[in-house]
Amino acid sequence: MTGEAWQILTSPEAAAIIEAHLMTDPADFALRYRGNVIPAALLSTQLRNLQKSRRKLPAYFAARCILPSLALEQCSSEAAAALKVMSGERCLDLTLGLGVDSAHFSRHFREVTGLERDPELAAITQYNFGLMGVSAQVVTAEAGAWLAAYEGPVFDLIYADPARRDAAGGRLHDPAATSPDIRALYPLLRRHGRTLLVKLSPMFDIAEAARLVPDTEWVAVVSVDGEVKEVLVQALLQDASPGSPAVQVWIHRGGDVQRYSFPSLAASGMAPEAHNPLTGDIPFILEPDPAFYKARAVPALMRTLDPACGAWQSNPQGYIWATGATAAFPGRTFQVLHVMPWKPSAVKTWLRSQGIRRAEVAQRDFPFSTQDIRRQLGITEGGDVRLIAGRCGSGLWLFQVMPVTS
Repeated sequence: MTGEAWQILTSPEAAAIIEAHLMTDPADFALRYRGNVIPAALLSTQLRNLQKSRRKLPAYFAARCILPSLALEQCSSEAAAALKVMSGERCLDLTLGLGVDSAHFSRHFREVTGLERDPELAAITQYNFGLMGVSAQVVTAEAGAWLAAYEGPVFDLIYADPARRDAAGGRLHDPAATSPDIRALYPLLRRHGRTLLVKLSPMFDIAEAARLVPDTEWVAVVSVDGEVKEVLVQALLQDASPGSPAVQVWIHRGGDVQRYSFPSLAASGMAPEAHNPLTGDIPFILEPDPAFYKARAVPALMRTLDPACGAWQSNPQGYIWATGATAAFPGRTFQVLHVMPWKPSAVKTWLRSQGIRRAEVAQRDFPFSTQDIRRQLGITEGGDVRLIAGRCGSGLWLFQVMPVTS
């Protein structure tokens, strides 16, 4: 977004038009708008971005902030930002962007400084902070140059959310290719900070954390409403390497926050048990929040469950089979209504006998995709019937289930 564009959007005329059409479909607005002063495309884009922000950035939506499209796509959600429970005297954000994380940190640090190399985005974020009453200093600067020249007091926290798109707009998943390159900045980070927190793509392999940051203390997988949003790496810049990093799982679901910490990134294997689902000893199927799978922590989670639920797995990436339900489980619980060995012709016959032509299908640790399963069974997606396909012991099975918790 150019400086001229955002200056237009901050005008009283543009604000009035946007407010009057806040819930209008942006495409429909662009077709019907007849004004000749403010470009329709500019207004419709701002309308679309505000509507997108209503759930992701409710404070920005309430303040009617200016929201450039790329910055909105790349920023943390307010729910994910609120999970970062750091505090102290001074915080430095190397990659300010829209400033969602810095706005959160400003409530927990006495001073927050945010660096943004794009002067137009820096101006927009400063303007938005004013609308929301956020007290954080916005500096237009490139992180490496600013750190090299900095001579002030040490920061309790240095935060970085490196840009994960190349010049052509393609996604970057290798941290060394992102900007800024944290490894290249590491000597300066050691000089000016006590703790480093790096936000990475949810595609990032957590086992590579030590390669990116030598002094990694822990790696956290962040999930909001059942979707992995971020991988965070925290490093101690002033102390020696703490050894094997711990792994944490932070979950924000339906307004509730749950945090889990496990002593090591190393996954613990679970030996498959010889259960036969046809005997009825698997009345429940548990599916942990996706963050546990990402963190390779499902076996560790199982050891925290009530032993009375009799939980076990055939594969760390599969479902948890259980003889009983467990309270406050961090994920979804299903009650098994019917179970069948994976023999498509026999299952297909049973489905027809039950009048089932449509079903929601899910699978884990299974050789066929949900699309392939539906095709082999001759059913379409949708309806109220739920089917789960999985590997139980050494066999493949299909379960008709009913959700107990979602």
